[in-house]
Amino acid sequence: PTASASGPTLTETLMLGPMSPTSSFAVGSVMIGPDGKFELHQLIDRQVFRLIGSSRGWYLKSVTMDGKDISDTGYEFKAGERVSGLTVSLTDRPTTLTGTFEDDRRRPVADYTAVVFPADRARWVFGTRSVRAVRPDQNGRFEVKGLPAGDYRVVALEYVEPGEETDPDRLQKWNTMGTSLTLAEAESKSVTLRLMR
Repeated sequence: PTASASGPTLTETLMLGPMSPTSSFAVGSVMIGPDGKFELHQLIDRQVFRLIGSSRGWYLKSVTMDGKDISDTGYEFKAGERVSGLTVSLTDRPTTLTGTFEDDRRRPVADYTAVVFPADRARWVFGTRSVRAVRPDQNGRFEVKGLPAGDYRVVALEYVEPGEETDPDRLQKWNTMGTSLTLAEAESKSVTLRLMR
């Protein structure tokens, strides 16, 4: 199948990554034309589109098909099908969440993993943009850019196995421990939170 899509009015190469739970991650390099359009070929099964890399600070805002948001649900491609009406919207004003963590004596903690995830369990799906696990910088501060606007929980743990942040059972456990916060469109927010041991 071929997916015709519109993107930003930029002449540059973007990396879009179709992916599905049953197939390996595939990256397609596409050239955005001056009219903001591009094409992807040989797509099969349900695909969730992600911006893998771009220049000038662009972040994925949404993916829609004929006006319906499919950013996290994806689209089911069928053999021989030609699809149009797919729109990838980018933004150069992403949400930004920064923060630090303290121990129970209010001393700064420099070694931890921060996990940010949606308050809404329905958004704990494969390929979601709304779950992140990040390590702090040398000053003990973490940063997460490009989360969709919404309500979140954030928790810091001493150790998180790679990929553990995508396990709904783990997220459910951390949900009772996490600190609640809300991010609005293009908002920058800084928080100081308590490390969970």
